[in-house]
Amino acid sequence: MPKFLDFVFTFKPRETPHSQAWLRCEDDFGPINQRDTNSGIQPSDTRIQHCFNILGIEPDKKNPGAWLQRQVAAYHTFDLLNGTIFWIIMKGDDTIKDRMQQNTDKVAKSQSGNYSSAHGSFAEALREHLLLLSWGVENWSPHLESLEQICEQYTKVTRYPRIQELVDDTPIRRLRDRAATMESYASPSIHSSEQDNNVKHRVRHMLEPALRRAASSFNVLPRRETTNTDIQMMRLKDDQLELDSLVSFHNLQKISSLVNRIHDSISLIDQNSRVFADIRTRYSELEESALFKTCTKDLEQKARMKSAIDSFVTAVRQLEGQLDSFRDRLHTLLRRAEQADDMYDHIFQARNTRTTEFFAAAANESADSMQKCTEEMQLKTISMHVITIFTLIFLPGTFVATMFSSGIITFGNEGSSGFGPNLGDWEVRVAGLKLFFLICVPLLALTLSIWALSYTWQRRKATIREFLRRYSTAKADSEGVHV
Repeated sequence: MPKFLDFVFTFKPRETPHSQAWLRCEDDFGPINQRDTNSGIQPSDTRIQHCFNILGIEPDKKNPGAWLQRQVAAYHTFDLLNGTIFWIIMKGDDTIKDRMQQNTDKVAKSQSGNYSSAHGSFAEALREHLLLLSWGVENWSPHLESLEQICEQYTKVTRYPRIQELVDDTPIRRLRDRAATMESYASPSIHSSEQDNNVKHRVRHMLEPALRRAASSFNVLPRRETTNTDIQMMRLKDDQLELDSLVSFHNLQKISSLVNRIHDSISLIDQNSRVFADIRTRYSELEESALFKTCTKDLEQKARMKSAIDSFVTAVRQLEGQLDSFRDRLHTLLRRAEQADDMYDHIFQARNTRTTEFFAAAANESADSMQKCTEEMQLKTISMHVITIFTLIFLPGTFVATMFSSGIITFGNEGSSGFGPNLGDWEVRVAGLKLFFLICVPLLALTLSIWALSYTWQRRKATIREFLRRYSTAKADSEGVHV
């Protein structure tokens, strides 16, 4: 039967297991040989022949707990006249071979004479069909239990009662709870009186403006290590810890993988059910065919074959019922997994929305704070301008008064008016003037030198930091990592 080669060629090294099952029939109902078949088993031209394959699940011996998809391909011929049975069965191990051998040995030891007549051989051939079909049904129950355990593990989020609270108000609620916790730790007693609370509120109300002004004066340009954005990011990360323990991209990936495995299992069961139904229909129609009635003229033989076919059809229907039960369980499991997958998607979308709202509120708060800082800086700038103007106004007089009080310039005798044609009687002490410049000029040069060195050192540090930042960015980009 050349069609069987299509099944044979599927047994080859491949990345994914073979996942297609079907039945191919090619009966040979030629002219009936009229010779006496009791003289010996001789091939006739009236044969039932077909080939099929069945998909199944087997535990992985190398990896306990894992399951592998396998197939069995079979070619079968039965001679209606002399009762000859012929099988070609292909499988990756000796499972079916051992079962067929055990069944043959059991029949041979029983000495029931099943192989001595055509109807006995026919009944035995049908039982061997059931042996193959039963392999396609076994192992599904433990396999489904393993899938249910995986689904139970990664769908906890669908049974969490407070998921809406976690998603809707996670950042604000967590920050509020943390603040309340810190206040409870700071207070000397949990059950304090109302009077103590009022006193604390008044003290805090009086101290907060002073502390805020002091903090703003020292942190006009906050350092990078303690920026408000970093603190918000750290808080946001802490806020999501409880939700991340239930919802993560790892769990979402596992759920997607589980959905794919369930779809594959449903496809396997559907194809096995179709093959089972085709085999059952084939023998049901064979019983009513004219050629079958012509080949089995013996009424007793025909009755026994019909009884064997009826028993076979009933057994196949039972196997189909088991497959239907497994299919229903898989569809139920698939709905649970898809619901969990949809909930994961909605949770991620809601969390992204809440995170965006949180950062928008933080940005708005930061903008308000910067606006207040800007207004305060404007007031301080105006005050500094006023101070600078008055300083410039009084600076010449201050310098002149300092010179007059130093004794470098002396006026006339004590008690004289000091007025005259030459602005009074005054005298400059040259030695004192030299000493003044000898001290002031070196100090001025030293001050300017220290300032120049400090400015140059800070510029070099800034240049080195910028160079290192650009170098690390370029190195990360070359390695394909986004910094």
